Amino acid sequence: MQCSSLVKTNLIGLQEELGRSIESGVAFQPTRQLLQTIEEDLDALDSIYECALTQERISNDVLSLGKIQLDLLQMFDVETNIREEAQKIVNVFQNEARMNRVDLTLTFSDAFNQLGVSNIKTDPVRLGQV
Repeated sequence: MQCSSLVKTNLIGLQEELGRSIESGVAFQPTRQLLQTIEEDLDALDSIYECALTQERISNDVLSLGKIQLDLLQMFDVETNIREEAQKIVNVFQNEARMNRVDLTLTFSDAFNQLGVSNIKTDPVRLGQV
Protein backbone atom coordinates (compact mmCIF):
# COMPACT_ATOMS: atom_id res chain seq x y z
CA MET A 1 0.00 0.00 0.00
CA GLN A 2 1.39 3.41 -0.94
CA CYS A 3 0.28 5.11 2.28
CA SER A 4 2.10 2.72 4.58
CA SER A 5 5.35 2.86 2.60
CA LEU A 6 5.22 6.67 2.58
CA VAL A 7 4.65 6.77 6.33
CA LYS A 8 7.48 4.27 6.85
CA THR A 9 9.83 6.33 4.66
CA ASN A 10 8.96 9.49 6.59
CA LEU A 11 9.53 7.77 9.94
CA ILE A 12 12.89 6.39 8.80
CA GLY A 13 13.91 9.89 7.71
CA LEU A 14 12.86 11.32 11.07
CA GLN A 15 14.73 8.56 12.89
CA GLU A 16 17.89 9.31 10.90
CA GLU A 17 17.60 13.06 11.62
CA LEU A 18 17.16 12.43 15.33
CA GLY A 19 20.13 10.02 15.29
CA ARG A 20 22.32 12.65 13.60
CA SER A 21 21.19 15.20 16.18
CA ILE A 22 22.16 12.90 19.05
CA GLU A 23 25.53 12.01 17.49
CA SER A 24 26.44 15.63 16.74
CA GLY A 25 25.18 16.97 20.06
CA VAL A 26 23.23 19.66 18.20
CA ALA A 27 19.66 20.15 19.39
CA PHE A 28 17.03 18.91 16.97
CA GLN A 29 14.98 21.76 15.50
CA PRO A 30 11.66 20.64 14.01
CA THR A 31 10.49 22.58 10.96
CA ARG A 32 6.99 23.51 9.87
CA GLN A 33 7.45 21.09 6.97
CA LEU A 34 8.26 18.28 9.42
CA LEU A 35 5.17 19.04 11.48
CA GLN A 36 3.06 19.10 8.31
CA THR A 37 4.54 15.76 7.24
CA ILE A 38 3.76 14.25 10.64
CA GLU A 39 0.19 15.53 10.39
CA GLU A 40 -0.16 13.98 6.91
CA ASP A 41 1.29 10.71 8.21
CA LEU A 42 -1.21 10.65 11.07
CA ASP A 43 -4.01 11.19 8.54
CA ALA A 44 -2.56 8.37 6.43
CA LEU A 45 -2.50 6.05 9.44
CA ASP A 46 -6.13 6.91 10.18
CA SER A 47 -6.93 6.14 6.56
CA ILE A 48 -5.12 2.79 6.75
CA TYR A 49 -7.06 1.93 9.88
CA GLU A 50 -10.38 2.89 8.27
CA CYS A 51 -9.48 0.83 5.18
CA ALA A 52 -8.75 -2.18 7.38
CA LEU A 53 -12.13 -1.79 9.04
CA THR A 54 -13.77 -1.54 5.64
CA GLN A 55 -11.98 -4.68 4.46
CA GLU A 56 -13.20 -6.48 7.55
CA ARG A 57 -16.75 -5.34 6.83
CA ILE A 58 -16.51 -6.48 3.22
CA SER A 59 -15.20 -9.88 4.30
CA ASN A 60 -18.06 -10.21 6.73
CA ASP A 61 -20.51 -9.21 4.01
CA VAL A 62 -19.11 -11.81 1.63
CA LEU A 63 -19.53 -14.41 4.34
CA SER A 64 -23.11 -13.19 4.75
CA LEU A 65 -23.98 -14.08 1.15
CA GLY A 66 -24.84 -17.59 2.27
CA LYS A 67 -27.20 -16.14 4.84
CA ILE A 68 -28.87 -14.06 2.12
CA GLN A 69 -29.40 -17.16 0.01
CA LEU A 70 -30.90 -18.94 3.00
CA ASP A 71 -33.01 -15.89 3.84
CA LEU A 72 -31.32 -15.63 7.24
CA LEU A 73 -29.53 -12.28 6.89
CA GLN A 74 -30.43 -9.82 9.60
CA MET A 75 -30.22 -6.07 9.38
CA PHE A 76 -29.84 -3.93 12.45
CA ASP A 77 -31.43 -0.51 12.46
CA VAL A 78 -29.58 1.64 14.95
CA GLU A 79 -29.55 5.35 15.64
CA THR A 80 -26.64 6.60 13.53
CA ASN A 81 -25.13 10.05 13.11
CA ILE A 82 -25.26 10.37 9.33
CA ARG A 83 -22.58 13.09 9.21
CA GLU A 84 -20.09 10.99 11.19
CA GLU A 85 -20.77 7.85 9.15
CA ALA A 86 -20.42 9.74 5.88
CA GLN A 87 -17.14 11.28 7.08
CA LYS A 88 -15.78 7.82 7.99
CA ILE A 89 -16.51 6.65 4.46
CA VAL A 90 -14.83 9.71 2.93
CA ASN A 91 -11.81 9.22 5.23
CA VAL A 92 -11.20 5.81 3.68
CA PHE A 93 -10.45 7.51 0.35
CA GLN A 94 -9.04 10.83 1.62
CA ASN A 95 -5.33 10.01 1.67
CA GLU A 96 -5.37 8.25 -1.69
CA ALA A 97 -7.17 11.22 -3.20
CA ARG A 98 -4.59 13.60 -1.69
CA MET A 99 -1.71 11.54 -3.12
CA ASN A 100 -3.37 11.83 -6.54
CA ARG A 101 -3.84 15.58 -6.05
CA VAL A 102 -7.62 15.27 -5.82
CA ASP A 103 -9.42 17.49 -3.34
CA LEU A 104 -11.98 15.21 -1.69
CA THR A 105 -14.33 16.95 0.69
CA LEU A 106 -17.69 16.17 2.19
CA THR A 107 -20.37 18.83 2.28
CA PHE A 108 -24.05 18.63 3.03
CA SER A 109 -26.58 20.72 1.16
CA ASP A 110 -28.31 23.63 2.83
CA ALA A 111 -31.58 21.72 2.54
CA PHE A 112 -30.09 18.93 4.64
CA ASN A 113 -28.98 21.46 7.25
CA GLN A 114 -32.36 23.25 7.25
CA LEU A 115 -34.13 19.98 8.01
CA GLY A 116 -31.91 19.59 11.06
CA VAL A 117 -31.16 15.98 10.23
CA SER A 118 -28.33 14.54 12.29
CA ASN A 119 -29.33 10.99 13.17
CA ILE A 120 -31.08 8.35 11.12
CA LYS A 121 -32.03 4.76 11.76
CA THR A 122 -29.93 2.56 9.54
CA ASP A 123 -27.55 -0.36 9.51
CA PRO A 124 -24.18 1.46 9.48
CA VAL A 125 -22.37 -1.59 8.10
CA ARG A 126 -24.71 -1.82 5.10
CA LEU A 127 -24.59 1.96 4.63
CA GLY A 128 -20.80 1.84 4.51
CA GLN A 129 -20.90 -1.00 2.02
CA VAL A 130 -23.15 0.98 -0.31
